[in-house]
Amino acid sequence: MSQHSDKECIDASTTNIGLCTSPLNKFVWNMANTRVLLDLWKDNYNALTSARRNTNIYKQMAAKFSNTFNIVPPLTGYQIQSKISNLRKQFRREKLQVGSSGGAPSKWWPYDIVAKIIGGEASLDNDLLSQSQNFST
Repeated sequence: MSQHSDKECIDASTTNIGLCTSPLNKFVWNMANTRVLLDLWKDNYNALTSARRNTNIYKQMAAKFSNTFNIVPPLTGYQIQSKISNLRKQFRREKLQVGSSGGAPSKWWPYDIVAKIIGGEASLDNDLLSQSQNFST
C-alpha cells in the first residue's frame, strides 16, 4: 500500500481534475493546456525578452495558468519556464529538420504557433547557424 497522500492533478487525457498519488505531483501536459500556455507565452513574450530577471513574470503566468485549470497545488514559475524552454528546444529541432528535408512542413502540431511567437528569434537562430557553418569550412 502506498504511503503517498491523494492529491489533485490533471488527468492526461482530459482537462478534468483527478486524483494523483505521485509524490512529485507531476503535471501532465496535453494539447488543451499547452494551447493555453502558448497563449500566455505569446501575451508575455515581449516582457520575458526585455526583462533581465523574469522570475516574477513566470510566477504570474503560472498563477494565471493554474487558476484557468483550477490546479491544486498550483504550478510554479519554474514549471512554466521549463515547459516553454522545452517547446523552444523542440521548435529548433523541428526547424532544422524542416530545413534539411527540403521544405517539408513540420508534423509537430504547435510548430506554426511557436514560430509566430518567437518570430525574429527563429531567424536569428538561422543566421547564427549559417555563420557557424561558414567558420567550420
